[in-house]
Amino acid sequence: MNWMPNKWIAAVLGFFIQPLGMLYVVQVKWAFIYFGLSIVISLSEYIGIHTLQVTWLEYFSFNWVLMIVCSVHAYKLACQYSSGLTRPWYSKWYGLVSIPVFIIAGIFCMRAFLFEPFRMPSVSMFPTVNPGAILLTKKFGYGNYGTFGITLLKKPVTADVQRGDIVIFEYPQQPTINYVKRIVGLPGDTIEYKDKYLYINGSQVNVSILSESLEFKVWEETLGNTIYKVQNTNQWPARDFNLSVPEGHLFVLGDNRDNSRDSRSWGFVPMQNLVGKPIYIFQ
Repeated sequence: MNWMPNKWIAAVLGFFIQPLGMLYVVQVKWAFIYFGLSIVISLSEYIGIHTLQVTWLEYFSFNWVLMIVCSVHAYKLACQYSSGLTRPWYSKWYGLVSIPVFIIAGIFCMRAFLFEPFRMPSVSMFPTVNPGAILLTKKFGYGNYGTFGITLLKKPVTADVQRGDIVIFEYPQQPTINYVKRIVGLPGDTIEYKDKYLYINGSQVNVSILSESLEFKVWEETLGNTIYKVQNTNQWPARDFNLSVPEGHLFVLGDNRDNSRDSRSWGFVPMQNLVGKPIYIFQ
């Protein structure tokens, strides 16, 4: 018996999952086109909202237009389908199920073991990282493999961890929460903070004043090969300290020094809590 696609199934699939709607009516080229369009629209809207600050995009998405267009398109293609054509595997139920499962599994493994995006939740890393920024994070070598709150594997850290690195890590007091801070102290280091200047193993970290106002002072710090900006609030007193970093732990600070809860507040970060290192920041 010759198979004909059900036009209503095609319309529903085309509305909710556009590529599957096109695969159901045996249109592989259109499946790729709609998949590409959905990615382009989503990225464009993200840039519009977070970079260009186009506020109306927060209430209207062009993806809704794409969903309606694809639904109508799939419906018409199902009506025009020739009964003499052979039905390929990817248009059958097991193909329509296995393809998204395979894609989702691939994305899950990518996020768990290789690269995962994290959102900067606060101003603690300003002016380096703006609140709401997306940090594309490298995870391989940091030994803490998992995503979406699911831990798959724990291994020792093999990545090269340096002073000055921004890192994502599990908050020591509540490991289900990820924090973003900068490493300033490695195991065995002596860290001193005096009058808002940082000293490591007895030597002051190099600074260069960039700007100063009645409220803020911004300077550049240099740790190893890393140069970054630090902001201090003039009206707030310094929280001076002198300590040694124990083995297997790190000392971290926020770049917004007077507006950051970090190792000064809740202690050292165990190395096994490291999740990854950002390789690109989408501000």
